[in-house]
Amino acid sequence: MSTPVGSVAAPTLRLNDPTELVSRNWIDLCEIVSGSSLTLFGFINVTKHAVQALAEKAVERLRNWHNGLPPELQVELGNEGGEYVPHVLLLQMQYHQFMIYIHRPFISKYRSQPYPPVGPSYNHARTTCMESAVAISQLLTRYRSAYTLRLINVQAVSIVFSAALILVFATVSEIRGDTNVDLNTHLSTCCRGLAELGKTFQNATRALEVLLSIKRAWQAKLLVDVGSKRRSSSIRTHKGPAKKRTIS
Repeated sequence: MSTPVGSVAAPTLRLNDPTELVSRNWIDLCEIVSGSSLTLFGFINVTKHAVQALAEKAVERLRNWHNGLPPELQVELGNEGGEYVPHVLLLQMQYHQFMIYIHRPFISKYRSQPYPPVGPSYNHARTTCMESAVAISQLLTRYRSAYTLRLINVQAVSIVFSAALILVFATVSEIRGDTNVDLNTHLSTCCRGLAELGKTFQNATRALEVLLSIKRAWQAKLLVDVGSKRRSSSIRTHKGPAKKRTIS
């Protein structure tokens, strides 16, 4: 039994410490992703069909890993009264980051989609990424309320940044997928988390600066694209009917 360091919960809280169990499952989780990361992110030249097949196998293994976790390592996001040791929460966050990693190459409508289309579409990839980003936000909130972020592992910076990047993409593009949640709220949670992490890790401050810069750039590009479409539509609308050509 243990009381986690940095805990702000009640002093009587005592939780089983499944450190060894976490370590074994963390290794298994990383091994699932390590075999496909080089191919998915373009370091190995393969066809789009091969990349999609590899991703589908990796996703299946990830889901099987997650569904097969022992009760000590499971987290019920809908159960706000649940109490978990910090490394279990971080393990769950890592799983969702890997789900984002595997699906993120396929969120483009055309760039990574094989032709003819096979497997899930880009909408599925976007929805999965958003669901995992929201889950990371929820886990981060639970971690911060129970333990604060001052002593969290540095891995949290990368995890939270991955979630925030997806949420920026979704909010700027006004993509909701199948979720009925306020994505802006979860984006704010991740940004506040990076700001708090920046008090301990300098790379978190840099990550937040990059994130806000990307958001501004995407918003500016979106405004330019919308303006161009409106001007093009206006020209077509106000253009007079074509004159008949006569042969003289």
